[in-house]
Amino acid sequence: MMKLVRNFSFVIFSMLVMLTPVLAQTMRTTSSSQADGAAGIFFILFYCCICIFILISVVIFIYLIIDAFQRDYGADSNMLLVSLLLLIFLGFPVGAIIYYFIVMKKYPKKS
Repeated sequence: MMKLVRNFSFVIFSMLVMLTPVLAQTMRTTSSSQADGAAGIFFILFYCCICIFILISVVIFIYLIIDAFQRDYGADSNMLLVSLLLLIFLGFPVGAIIYYFIVMKKYPKKS
């Protein structure tokens, strides 16, 4: 659990480091136009929303990979490999949806 918190804090720190030049550039502008200020604020909010979406996607992706190892595939010994390849190569939204309907509904978790 501590490792997960440490990795999560590293991701947050990395996002803040990436956002710092944007904030610094916005603060340095000497234009007095309110439209420029509103555009800068909109850009920062849009960038933060994108970063939050990427962070949520990474967390869900990691959860699904851990879930793939916790499933009881029974006689389907290659299904673990298939599910991991499905998640890795199809990415978050498409791979996660297909994984949910093919693996999570069919195979129970190990006891």
